[in-house]
Amino acid sequence: MTIVRAIIAVGMLALYYPGNVLPAFAATEPYVPSIIYPGPYEPEQLFYRNPKGFIWLRWSEAVFTKSVTCSGTIRSLKLTGIWQGHLKPNGACGTPAEPSYWALGNWINYDLINKRREAQ
Repeated sequence: MTIVRAIIAVGMLALYYPGNVLPAFAATEPYVPSIIYPGPYEPEQLFYRNPKGFIWLRWSEAVFTKSVTCSGTIRSLKLTGIWQGHLKPNGACGTPAEPSYWALGNWINYDLINKRREAQ
């Protein structure tokens, strides 16, 4: 049984996933970008985490479409809610070295819902 615990630390919501792995992209029900999934994450906010890390960190205060200028990133986030790669601080495409995991708050909320279903 997978257990997901959410904690609030230093004014930031941090999610810890057991096993030090990226949350499963394949879930019980497919992610539908037009659905706003309820949860603690703001749907249009962009979050990132190191591939070896546990914590989703907010990348920008602005809605991701106003912050990200890398077209491939925007396309992937709009279609799937997730992306792996590197963004520069100004939102432009970065080098492919040391890619991070990126997710919209809506996708993280979706993932949390599916993890709760799996745990039941």
